[in-house]
Formats: sequence, C-alpha cells, structure tokens
Amino acid sequence: MTFDGQEYKVYVNGEKKETEPVETSFAGKTPCDTPIKYIGRVDNYFQGVIDEVRIWKRARAQQEILEDMHQRLTGLEPDLAGYWRFDEGNGSKVYDNTNNLLNGTITNAAWITSDAPVGEHPG
Repeated sequence: MTFDGQEYKVYVNGEKKETEPVETSFAGKTPCDTPIKYIGRVDNYFQGVIDEVRIWKRARAQQEILEDMHQRLTGLEPDLAGYWRFDEGNGSKVYDNTNNLLNGTITNAAWITSDAPVGEHPG
C-alpha cells in the first residue's frame, strides 16, 4: 500500500488493485508523520502470514515496487524508514534492518519458515 497524502493505493504482487481517497483528517500527512505502532493489527489481529515489511518515507511508484519486491534490501536505501525481514525464527523480538532501530515485539504469533520469493539484491 502507498499513501501520498491524498490517496491510498493498494498493490498486490506489484499490481494496483484499488485507490481510495483519504479522510480529511489525514490529508496532507505522510506515513512517517505518525510513529509506527503496529504491523498487522488495527482493531483485531491479522489472520495470515506477514513477511518482509518495508515502510518508506514517501509513496513509491509502481515501477519501484515491482523492481524491489523480490529483492532483499540492504537497509540503507534512501527514504527507507523501517525494514523488518522477520527472519529471527524464534523469540519475541523482530529487528529493524535500517539504522533507525525500530525493533518490535511479536505478540499472539508463531514463527514459521518463510517461502517468500525474496532473494539477495543484485549489486
């Protein structure tokens, strides 16, 4: 999902699925105006699998999403606000792979082996 201060765009496997205008109270804000508090929870816990979460300081273009979606990042990419690979495999901590150190705690979840098609970034 991207948010440019005016609308949300939802992408699934790099393809845009829907666009939604934002509520007036969010207009003009960027994703990083609000601290990251939860991943996978709004009112209830997400029922599914989460892997390779990346939060950027700006809305990325569809082409940028497509270029990086199957590549592991270095964590030093410009405008990358937080990057959680979920590769820890045990325990209750999940580590941010950027210099921002936005480490988190996992609750109500179980570790599984990932089969996500994410490889090492070329170059």
